[in-house]
Amino acid sequence: HLTLLNLGHNQITPRGACAIAGSIAQGALPALTVLNMSENPILDEGMVALCAVSAHIPELTVLEIPQCGIGDIGGAALAAAGKAGNLKKLYAIYLRANQIADTAFIQLCEAFECGGFPGLQCMHFNVRNTLCTSGNTVISSDIIWMTTGLQGKSTVYEVPAAWG
Repeated sequence: HLTLLNLGHNQITPRGACAIAGSIAQGALPALTVLNMSENPILDEGMVALCAVSAHIPELTVLEIPQCGIGDIGGAALAAAGKAGNLKKLYAIYLRANQIADTAFIQLCEAFECGGFPGLQCMHFNVRNTLCTSGNTVISSDIIWMTTGLQGKSTVYEVPAAWG
């Protein structure tokens, strides 16, 4: 079975992402560990479709979706998939250069904090003027790099924009 699907930089639209989701729903990629959709304009519609079938890719460890035109609806769908327990092995999410704003970013943080992503080690965002709680810490930053440290304690680091 295929374990890595690298579809970055292919002009995949929401319709294409929905077709990929349909294949996933039919059991085409049960061993998938890495899904790279980088820089494809899948938008919220494509992200919602992929999240809706996340239970069919239980081995997924890396989700790369930077620069995909994903907004609050797609971000909320990802948070809901995590809260539903569909992404238990997800280790890393790369979401930089999307249009995810405060509401969905906070939903993602809440999903992380309530154990919705138990295997998550990092989330890479660039969001502006967003507040997120992580334990007792409130974060406001242009770029957020969230990691889970030893003993499962979450830590959020502010990363200089030049690193992003």
